[in-house]
Amino acid sequence: AGVIVKGGAVLERLARIRTVVFDKTGTLTEGRPTVTGVRREPGFSEERILQLAASAEEYSSHVLAGSIIALARDGGLDLLPAERAEEVATAGVMAVIGDDEVRVGKLAFVQERAPSAQAPTLEAGELAIYVSVNDRFAGVIVARDRLRADARETILSLLRRGARRAVMLTGDAYPTASSIAESAGITDVRAGCLPADKVRAVAEMPDRPVLM
Repeated sequence: AGVIVKGGAVLERLARIRTVVFDKTGTLTEGRPTVTGVRREPGFSEERILQLAASAEEYSSHVLAGSIIALARDGGLDLLPAERAEEVATAGVMAVIGDDEVRVGKLAFVQERAPSAQAPTLEAGELAIYVSVNDRFAGVIVARDRLRADARETILSLLRRGARRAVMLTGDAYPTASSIAESAGITDVRAGCLPADKVRAVAEMPDRPVLM
């Protein structure tokens, strides 16, 4: 099952767990997001947005990067080399591609250079990746990541076995996080978290021990 148990004391401690905490992507969800569409702004084509975003995402370690790159290649789009690229942890990636400075990532990261960027209307469970080109908002790439088939039953089982609370901590936006949490049976959702926020939240959980 891919589980490593570091001694019997760990199992004894797990039996006393009172709070269970999960992040979202790749833990509660499958971690293989599927791109469902590209929404463009005037002056940009869907193909151009996808090509530039995929070219920039080659320099990203985020789980969504592979999905965007795969979609571009499947569509016959050539990935373009970057003269310079930088990944900003938990925010996105910036790349200079030819004459274009491209930003791909969270809304706040893109708004730093393209203040007109706005969050789109999303369906439950969808998430948006924002794209700007030369300080202009180019559009968003919409993706969906499915809940793991056994996630809800796992959480219910933990609650039946003595845990009092189940909590989600995620860097994703609240609408995306809340949809997955509801499907998983979690009511305490804390979205927009940076890694330090997650550490602080776990440290402050009142019902202990805490499983993260």
